[in-house]
Amino acid sequence: MKEYAASTLIPLAILAGCGGGGGEESTSGPVYSVAAPLSAFFAKQANFNLSAKDETGDLYFLSYYQGPGPDIYLDDSDTGKPLKQLHTLLVVYPASDPYKDAYYSSVNFYYSTDPFMIWGVNALDFGRPMYEQHPAPSFARVNSTGPLSSMGPLSEPEFLNGVSSRSFTWSLKEETATTAWLCLNMTTTPVEKGSSTCIRVDESGAPSGFKAKAPVSGRGTMLEFQ
Repeated sequence: MKEYAASTLIPLAILAGCGGGGGEESTSGPVYSVAAPLSAFFAKQANFNLSAKDETGDLYFLSYYQGPGPDIYLDDSDTGKPLKQLHTLLVVYPASDPYKDAYYSSVNFYYSTDPFMIWGVNALDFGRPMYEQHPAPSFARVNSTGPLSSMGPLSEPEFLNGVSSRSFTWSLKEETATTAWLCLNMTTTPVEKGSSTCIRVDESGAPSGFKAKAPVSGRGTMLEFQ
């Protein structure tokens, strides 16, 4: 399977609904937990195999794995307590030829709980200036989005102009009358890359179900895998 330069996953950005600075807050609809389900889900090992078809009907598979690591102190995290560590691995490949044109992403993701906050992805992120950082809300209504963190430019060889910035948001979209999709979204600029990991939540706040949106290598398109 061809491997491409690892790019950031998270957990997991559905780009449609990736909010910017202040986010969008709904004023009607059911209310669901946000911070607690994110903390609970990312604290556990998980493995999902999903599929999606593109606009031509070609079938693609997505394999996703996450595994928590030991808590870690990072000098540049500017927090007084150890951060949670999560390793994620995501591979998207065509069903017609699993060893051709695979999109590959393997990263370490650092966060804290109580409240849930994002501190960075991979060691390089801790050299970035933190423009803004927000805790995930305890609760939110469906069809709301909000910012988590925004990290400034950093020189990276994978980008032609040598610099990139990275931002994270959360979004909550209605699925049924009693369930919603809670997504953690990531976008990297100036090359608009992103991926999403979404968990289904019910009114009790219990996380269940999983879907993801990720790019297809060499196609410039995003597919939603379920």
